[in-house]
Amino acid sequence: MALAGLESSQLYSFLILAQVALLAGYLQAIKKQPRAASTKLRVPLMVTVSLVFNYLCLPQIYESRTAQAFHLGSASAEAIAGLTNPGLQYFKNRCTVR
Repeated sequence: MALAGLESSQLYSFLILAQVALLAGYLQAIKKQPRAASTKLRVPLMVTVSLVFNYLCLPQIYESRTAQAFHLGSASAEAIAGLTNPGLQYFKNRCTVR
């Protein structure tokens, strides 16, 4: 049985090897002394970068989920309609995408 282009044995082999790699990393790190992080994370910068990437990806995500071209006016109207009546929007979009 093929799962999205992969044989199930390949998929399960990958999943098992990923878990083994995680276990090996944890077992190796458990013997070492804890140390301070070497990077300085600036939260405002990370939030800004995340918002920019999300804003840049918004048109593609909107088009893939609604099968309609992205326009800021129609997208905001659809978002408001989704907040007021999510069941109707889900049914409408589900029927048009398939």
